[in-house]
Amino acid sequence: MLDGFRVTRVAGGKFAVDLPTDRGADGTWRPAVVLPPELREPIVRAILDEIGRD
Repeated sequence: MLDGFRVTRVAGGKFAVDLPTDRGADGTWRPAVVLPPELREPIVRAILDEIGRD
């Protein structure tokens, strides 16, 4: 299971979906998972569809 996605409103009233991040030992934020576009895009679309936004 993946959780920790963040949905934010961006310019033009659109929404962006950020993948989960994790703070490293050095304090910097890094992606918790790296997905190829063929996996990332359907996940993002499903999240936006679920909240009724695009």
